[in-house]
Amino acid sequence: MDDKHDSKTQLTESDHGKLTKQDTKTGQFVTGTSSRGRMKGSRNRLHGAFVSALEDDFREYGPATIVIVRKERPAEYLKIVAAILPKEFIIEDGRLENISDEELAEVVELLKSERARIIEASEPVTIDGGNGAKEALN
Repeated sequence: MDDKHDSKTQLTESDHGKLTKQDTKTGQFVTGTSSRGRMKGSRNRLHGAFVSALEDDFREYGPATIVIVRKERPAEYLKIVAAILPKEFIIEDGRLENISDEELAEVVELLKSERARIIEASEPVTIDGGNGAKEALN
């Protein structure tokens, strides 16, 4: 049998006029056959063109569209917001790194006493349950 063409492969002409071998059963190209495929850099050019067009469109219509989506389709708006947020937030705050345990305990006690003073100084908040009975919240 001819090494270049056997019963399991067939020669086909590509869009570029080049002959390539394909498996007759699966239709897949035979390994080692060179075909031009996608031109080098075409994916990057397409991606760049799309992003550029999207940027131009957003610059012109984006802010107004965001307002419309937020008002008319709030669930979709929240999905978009959630999709662009990072999956995990890492918050680093070093303001308390140099404070001793004793100083931290003093701050906690100060906050507790200040909270108690505010609660004592405020007027009680009452709720009328509809039956004339009023209940104090603090």
